[in-house]
Amino acid sequence: MSSVPLFPRVDADGNPLAVGDTVLVLAAPADLAKSPPETQAVFSRAVGQVIPIQDFNEYGFVELQMTPPRFRGWDSIWIEPSLLRKVGWSVVRRYKASKVRGPKRSRVVRLAERRRNARRAR
Repeated sequence: MSSVPLFPRVDADGNPLAVGDTVLVLAAPADLAKSPPETQAVFSRAVGQVIPIQDFNEYGFVELQMTPPRFRGWDSIWIEPSLLRKVGWSVVRRYKASKVRGPKRSRVVRLAERRRNARRAR
């Protein structure tokens, strides 16, 4: 078996795709006529939707994360990258949020802290 992916990780416009990118599903695969009706239904609902990329397999297929409530009962689908168009950056956080609060705080929080400190001082 060859280690070269069947499909390159680029969308219909030639833009590179990565895990976490959001993509627009342009069309359903052509060979869906042989598939069960449930599979045909989920692919027809996915066309025209913006969905985040969850993973890639060794053949180059893209796993799209089907999030409820739009796709109730389905976890993910596998689709060719040529049927997708990249529309934005990741909706998945690629970094960990800092637990340390920086010097930039909202005015409301500072006023609440001043009032609380003033009550304690009395």
